[in-house]
Amino acid sequence: MLGDRQAGSAGRDSFDRRPCALVAAVAPWLGVLAVLVSARHLSAQTHRFVAVGDSRGSNNGVNSLILTEIAQAIVAENAEFVLFPGDLVTGSSNPNTLTSQLTNWRDHMQPVYDAGIGVYPCRGNHDAGSIAVWNNIFSGPYALPGNGPAGEVDLTYSVTHGSIFFVAMDVYVTNGRVNQTWLNGQFAANTQAHVFTFTHEPAFKCDHTDTLDDFPNNRNNFWNSIAAEGSRAYFCGHDHFYDHLRADDGDGDPDNDVHQYIVGTAGAPLYADGVYDGFNGPWTPVRVHHERQFGYVLVEINGPTATLTWKHRTSPGVYEATSDVFTYLVSLPCAADKDCDDGNPCTDDDCIADVCAFTNNTLSCEDATFCNGAETCADGACLAGEPPDCDDGIACTNDSCNEATDSCNNVADDDNCYNWVYCDGEETCDAVIGCLAGTAIDCDDGVGCTDDECNESADACTNVANNAHCDDGTYCNGAETCDAVLGCRAGAAIDCDDGVACTDDSCNETTVSCDHVVVDANCDDGAFCNGVETCDGILGCQAGTNPCPAGTTCDEDNDACVQPVPTVSAWGLMILALLLLVTGKVYFGRHRAQTAV
Repeated sequence: MLGDRQAGSAGRDSFDRRPCALVAAVAPWLGVLAVLVSARHLSAQTHRFVAVGDSRGSNNGVNSLILTEIAQAIVAENAEFVLFPGDLVTGSSNPNTLTSQLTNWRDHMQPVYDAGIGVYPCRGNHDAGSIAVWNNIFSGPYALPGNGPAGEVDLTYSVTHGSIFFVAMDVYVTNGRVNQTWLNGQFAANTQAHVFTFTHEPAFKCDHTDTLDDFPNNRNNFWNSIAAEGSRAYFCGHDHFYDHLRADDGDGDPDNDVHQYIVGTAGAPLYADGVYDGFNGPWTPVRVHHERQFGYVLVEINGPTATLTWKHRTSPGVYEATSDVFTYLVSLPCAADKDCDDGNPCTDDDCIADVCAFTNNTLSCEDATFCNGAETCADGACLAGEPPDCDDGIACTNDSCNEATDSCNNVADDDNCYNWVYCDGEETCDAVIGCLAGTAIDCDDGVGCTDDECNESADACTNVANNAHCDDGTYCNGAETCDAVLGCRAGAAIDCDDGVACTDDSCNETTVSCDHVVVDANCDDGAFCNGVETCDGILGCQAGTNPCPAGTTCDEDNDACVQPVPTVSAWGLMILALLLLVTGKVYFGRHRAQTAV
């Protein structure tokens, strides 16, 4: 692993632990402080930035999930810039692999770049495989300040932002050590009140053994210089957790101690706790807060006041403030009151005994804007005023403050009353009464036999013809129907014709059915001799039979049966004549005989 090293005993023993040596080491920096801070100035503006590092992971070098969330959080914080103290990626000695990983890191941070937020990383041991790759990745629109020392350009650099001055220090060009000579020159030229520094490695060991205290003299000179510069916070990573310590310098005044923030919390695998068992020199590390969780430190600058808040991950994508909040106030030497002007109307700025004193006042800090209320000072800050209460108590009016007229507008808006129910009509807003119910939709189409109703799902009326509304209760005149336009229409009379001509067909209202009565008379053809015709209810008229018995004839004219007159043939007549002749002869012969007697 790049940057892993063991401190030799000779290196540690070379630092003189005697108190007089400590005074000698610190004394030059006290003089620098007296000279420099007198030329400092404070910005009346507020500033916000984020410090977080160590995002390496298994997704092409980064922890994609956490780094994405951190980038979104930075944007949501409205930060002006972010300090990223190293181990952006898992790293590689292969330039192509390192290029791919750093490009991937940059892509994940693109929302931050797109928001116009400055991104300021320094190298970690995992990023240090190739300076050429680093400089190529952070070039063009991603370029870092090129004001670093020879051999460390784009690796070590300084930035002035309002009343903030911060320095990124590379500790891998000269392994484990900062370029102190260059840093001294940067501090000598600094005129800003708030000073921050960051490297990848902790100055005071917590977990990793390869830290700045591997080279005690260099580390101590570095720590003394940032303390003398008036810096109160140093950011680093390397250890994958959050750890906040105060390096107690033993003078009994904790307010001038420098705090170390380990913020290796952007996605690298989280470590267990560590202990401050490295070479701590003349300082005593005092733990302020420790947490094994992802998150970041938000730094807020307001005039001479700086507030550092640790925000940790409470659920996916959610980062919330913790109880670890550190606030400090810069103290500046002065020659006159004008040297102490912090641009804050809520402080009385006085030069007392050659030191600036900032006393909170309760003056008005009105911004001449009506709609945000009257601003007042409290606790050294201009508190927002209470905006005019434009609520008229009418829920459906749009209540707003009109800056042009210094008054409230209360505009009735019917949309605020709409209940998303179509059929009850359109609700309206009365600026005095409030929401008024609408008039229910009238779906009557004027046709008496339709079922008229409002269809909520279709936001329309439906008018359905209903034949039942036209039924007059009479069967025989047929079923009445409903025409959706014309209304009730008469039915067609029931057709009782059974197709049998001799039945009398009629509609029976009582039985609600047809009657078919067989009537033989309907078959009578008026003729006697062909018999009496009858009606069959299915087959119709059936022919009658001859009423006259055999041997008789039917007299149609007289409606009677008669015996027939015998008729004989010529032979019969001849035979009959012979019979008559014979019979006559016999008769007459007997008659004469009897007469003769």
